Amino acid sequence: MTAYGCKLSQESGFNGVIAFEPKTSLITHYQKTLGAVLLSERRMAIFEKDAQILLDKYFPETEA
Repeated sequence: MTAYGCKLSQESGFNGVIAFEPKTSLITHYQKTLGAVLLSERRMAIFEKDAQILLDKYFPETEA
C-alpha cells in the first residue's frame, strides 16, 4: 500500500514523496524497511530516493 501511495504521488507530480502518521510501535520498522524519515513525533515521510526503490520493486513498469 505504501508503494501504491508513492505511485500516486509520482503520477501527480510529487516525485513519489509521501507523508504519513504511523503507529508509534512501527516507526523503527518503517525506517528500516521503507527508508522512511521521522519528521516529527507523529509524522514520517518517504522521499524521492526511497520512493523510487519501492516503485522499482512493486511497479517495475513505472518510469522515473
